[in-house]
Amino acid sequence: MEIAESKINREVLLPYGEKLKPLLNNSTVKATELKNILNDRGIFVAENSKEKEIPILTKILLISSEFEKILETQKTKDKTIKRRTRSIKCNTEKSLMDILDDEIKEEQLNLPEYKSYELNCNLEVMPVSKNKNSVEIDYSISREDQTKDWTNQKSIFNGKVKLTKNGSDIDIEMEYTSIETQDVNNKIISCIKRQLVDKNIVNKDEKIDIITSSKLSNKNRFEFLLNLSSDSETGILVFKQIKNVEFSPDNSQNLVEDIKWMSERVKNMKLRGEALNEIKYLQDEQYRDCLKLSEIQSEYSYEYEGGKR
Repeated sequence: MEIAESKINREVLLPYGEKLKPLLNNSTVKATELKNILNDRGIFVAENSKEKEIPILTKILLISSEFEKILETQKTKDKTIKRRTRSIKCNTEKSLMDILDDEIKEEQLNLPEYKSYELNCNLEVMPVSKNKNSVEIDYSISREDQTKDWTNQKSIFNGKVKLTKNGSDIDIEMEYTSIETQDVNNKIISCIKRQLVDKNIVNKDEKIDIITSSKLSNKNRFEFLLNLSSDSETGILVFKQIKNVEFSPDNSQNLVEDIKWMSERVKNMKLRGEALNEIKYLQDEQYRDCLKLSEIQSEYSYEYEGGKR
């Protein structure tokens, strides 16, 4: 998503009143920054919250320097897809399609009263490749973006929640491209958990487990990271090589004979080069129990809608 420079003369024309709300509600604008602007005007608010500050700011006229200060907080935005994983225990043999409602209503999400975005579509629960135990909710939001040309102030951000049932576990994968879609994802997950609790499929006190690297064994961490260094499921990305690797010996395990020299000597090893996927430490499975693999940087080629690299 490209960010266009504003083309208006802010010395002459500035938004005011209700037109300011989308900008002030933006997640990149913090309550403290709004409070500072009010304090500079001699207006002091006891509670540092947007709910108290925004109504005041919409009733006064901002000068250009104040408006620019707010815009500066939005100059940098995340454009890449971020991913998070979760897991929760369930106590049913039914498939996810038989358990979950067909759609999540917007009013079920408990979205904030003051928000700078709107959902572009219904939150439908759809099967993945006709697999009744794998479903996803794919959606997008539109956000008012005052940093863009006033003829085109809509920014689109995508979000996705995917659930896969494996035995007694429901694995959750979340994708988001902004703070807002991350928040919507979390509210979708909370709504789904309420559904499962109401249907006695998940215990009320059951916590959603956050899957982190520290919870994986050395071998599983190897397999997880190496699986990421492969062709994408869509075929758009084609794996070429691993260029950077970072690992360390796990002295709590029995080290393979030819790396025992690392014990108590090497805390962290970084390798940079070409085709590192061919080195024995990554290829030979005997090392996977006694080495902690912490980072891999891979190179891919891609082809999408006529574009290649």
